[in-house]
Amino acid sequence: MSPTCTRSFGDCASTHPPLFSVNAGIDPHSALVHASMFLRCAYESAQHSLAPEANTSAFPWLTMHAVEAAKGLVDALLEGHETASWQRPQR
Repeated sequence: MSPTCTRSFGDCASTHPPLFSVNAGIDPHSALVHASMFLRCAYESAQHSLAPEANTSAFPWLTMHAVEAAKGLVDALLEGHETASWQRPQR
């Protein structure tokens, strides 16, 4: 699998440009490890948001942002792989 390409994310459906980006050249293993960690955080925060405590309003936001970051990493990895596949000479 190929390294990541540059991929922006975090536009908040607003008029400003995206807030975050994945850098090009991140090795696939590192990208997948970090995506997995973001998804684990999303899972944990989703679990906590269901708790009966009164002060859980931050957990849905944490879940959303962790999922968005994981998606940004996976999309950058897929796009890097697809770009590299197109650049390979055909036999």
